[in-house]
Formats: sequence, structure tokens, C-alpha cells
Amino acid sequence: MLNPFTPDFGHVPVCIAGRHELIQSMDRAFGQELRDPNLTTLLVGARGTGKTILLTALSNLAAQNGWLSLNVTALAGMQDELLDQIENQARQFIDFQEARKRTQINLGKLASISWQNIIKQPKSWRTKMTQIIEKLNECAIGVLITIDEVNPDLDEMIQLTAAYQHFIREDRKVALLMAGLPFRVSNLLRDQSVSFLRRANQYHLRPIETYEVREALIETVKDGGKDISADAVDVAASAIEGFPYMLQLVGYRFWEVSGDNRVIDLPAVERGIDLARNDFTYRILDPTLDDLSEGDVRFLAAMLVDEKGSVPAELAKRLGKSSSYVSTYRKRLLEQGVIETNGRDKLRFALPMLRKYLPEYIEEKL
Repeated sequence: MLNPFTPDFGHVPVCIAGRHELIQSMDRAFGQELRDPNLTTLLVGARGTGKTILLTALSNLAAQNGWLSLNVTALAGMQDELLDQIENQARQFIDFQEARKRTQINLGKLASISWQNIIKQPKSWRTKMTQIIEKLNECAIGVLITIDEVNPDLDEMIQLTAAYQHFIREDRKVALLMAGLPFRVSNLLRDQSVSFLRRANQYHLRPIETYEVREALIETVKDGGKDISADAVDVAASAIEGFPYMLQLVGYRFWEVSGDNRVIDLPAVERGIDLARNDFTYRILDPTLDDLSEGDVRFLAAMLVDEKGSVPAELAKRLGKSSSYVSTYRKRLLEQGVIETNGRDKLRFALPMLRKYLPEYIEEKL
């Protein structure tokens, strides 16, 4: 039997746990004739919360509702990539041949006809996109743009977002879904050029509730043709800590351990959890920590004693440093998605298992 769990990046799982409300809202938005505010949405979350998976799932949902979906990551050249994608997809609906007029006829031994294009090729990216979107809208086809890994420092990111505002003002049938780390999204919203995004729908991807993880595990296992015992699924759900990536990783591992057995039992799950934690350590935690400076790691170590979140002023005292020093490292670690705020000013670890693994990492590598 094929393993139904998908711990590799980008593949939509059998069951997307804990995001049903968002998916239903977007399904309604894509299906309505009038513009729905959900058509401009920011997905905000730490690493491992399933941002990319959601973008893919919502892109597929838009296609099912008759939209064209353009999908890019916030990198240099993203505007050209979007233009290439829309031209390629739109060819099946609209004619890109430019209108032409006859300018000269020569009659002789060999007849010849000269033609001249009537319409000049538009030069700006926004003008090109507008013309194609307009023709698609005439066919009742909407255009969804998804942008992963929001980067507020990228000029093209700002230009594209500003152009999208004009598409809306021109009453185009368009949608924009963007996903990014909390601090990067916050920085984007501070940019005055795209201040309209502050009124966009924001969906913060919090850890999934344990009961929803449990339901997703049971549903995925059954979809694959097996069953899982009640005690086994409870232990697995607790170990996953509400993170979608860990859900797929733990599930994938205990499925493999169970072999040809039709029922996944507790020993298989416990072994699968151990393997998944090892995977998560070398795939996520080690590379993340290796990319940090020693100062970053020392800052994280100072947070270990605070079970309910760290106050920056207390960290400054603990580290024997100034408030500006703490602000610098706070900003760095927020940008990298290693820590997050709790809505006030307390800081906490954003990655599962990081708090438990950090002392071991420090002992081995520092």
C-alpha cells in the first residue's frame, strides 16, 4: 500500500488539518460574482505551519472554480515569470495575434503584400498584464496571483503589489494570496507604497489543535487503506505539537514502520516519532541553527529559562547587554522565523522541538 503521508515540500496532503474555515471561505470567494474581501489575503506563519501547502491547495481550488492561477516565489524576476505564466495559460482562451493592416501591394511576376502592425507592443509590465487580464475577464475568467516567501526588501514585490491595487480599482477579476514569515509580512505592511494591504484579510497560521491533528491522522490512515489504534493516534497527535510538517513527517514514518500490518499500533507510532524527530532535527533544526551566528544562539539560550515567553528587558539583564543589543538580535531572529511574538512583547520559540534540542546543539557544536 502506498504511503498517504507527504512530508516533502509542496505536495498537498490528503487532509489539511485545522484550515477548513479558510479553505471554505476561499471557495466561496472564488465562486461569487461580486468581489469578496477574502480575494486579497495574507497567510502569516512560522516555518512548518503549512504556508506553501495552503497556497498550493488554494491555487488548485481557484482552478476548480474557473480561475487561472499564477504562482511565484518572491525572488528577482518574479514579474517576468508571472507574465510568462499568464501568456502561456491564456493562449487557450484568447488570441495573441496582433491586428494588422495592408500597406502595399506589388503586382508583377511575383505578387507581394506588405503588412504593418496596428497595435504597438505595450512596454510596461502592468500594461501587458492589464490587457491580458481584461481579455480573460471578458471570458468570465479570473486571475489569481500567489506569492510565497514574502520579501518586503524586493522592489519587484512592491511594484507587483502596487499594480494589483490598480487592477482592483479598474474592477478586474483578480485575487492575490501572499504567504510569509510574521516579521516579513509586518515590514511589508509598513511600506507606504502598499498601505492598502493593511486592510487585506490576514490569516495567522497558529499550531493546529490536538483534536484536529488526531482527526487528520485517522482520515489519512484510512484513506491509505489502514487503521490506527486509539492509543497510538493519541500519542502521535501529542508528539506532533500542532505543526503540519511534523504531522506529515510522523505519519510517513509510522506508516513505513508498520509495514504490511493493516493496523498501526503503539510500538509503530513510537518508533515513527523517534525517526520523525531525527528527520526534523537534521532537515530543519540543524540547518537553521547552523545559519545563525554565535550571538544568535546565545540569545536563544537566554530564552530557555522562560517557559511562558521572554521579556526583552529581562533578556538584556540576563545577557548583560543593552536594550539596543537585544533589539538587534530580536529583529534578526524574527526575520528568520526562529522566534515569534505572542501578540504583546514576549518572545517564544517558533519551531517545534527547538527548546528541547537547543541545549544539545550548544553542547555539541559550540
